[in-house]
Amino acid sequence: MNRYARVTLDTCVYSVPWQYAYKQATVKAYVNRVEAWVDHQRVAEHVHCYERNQSILALDHYLEVFLTKPGALQFAIPFKRAILPEAYHTLHQALRWGDPRGGDKEFIRVLMLLRKYSQADVLWAVEEALRRGVHYADAVRSLLVMRHSTHETPQSLNPKKFAHVPAVVVPPARTDHFSRLLPKGGVIH
Repeated sequence: MNRYARVTLDTCVYSVPWQYAYKQATVKAYVNRVEAWVDHQRVAEHVHCYERNQSILALDHYLEVFLTKPGALQFAIPFKRAILPEAYHTLHQALRWGDPRGGDKEFIRVLMLLRKYSQADVLWAVEEALRRGVHYADAVRSLLVMRHSTHETPQSLNPKKFAHVPAVVVPPARTDHFSRLLPKGGVIH
């Protein structure tokens, strides 16, 4: 495997998870799929490509790398070629608009939810987060946790993420006008 976490079969390259870069791999080719194996464990599977000089890259294989370099996400070939539902792109833009420096990282965290939850569930949570106007990976994750009603508790939201949101000041409640409801000399029980 090379430094880009890719294996080569004929003239095509196939991605493997980034943590296997530089490791010795065995590539098994079948009629309809290509598998990469490291230490007797299958680490990647792709549709077998019969065209020449193609790169078959899975976005999921590079998410940890993008977490360390989130600014590279929008220029990366695996991201450009990924076929994502429109709601994902809408959320990504909202995240970048809300936090230009951290929006890509938040979006990567949303994509990582696909490792634990189904595509349909994550899409539902993304659409629901957009509908509610909560553009954060933690919000999407919390919606998924609530939907599945597991015993897992949602992560508490980090207040530092909301530092750019103006604080809402709520004046203390006035209770003096409730006494007008009592008859003169009335007692509260």
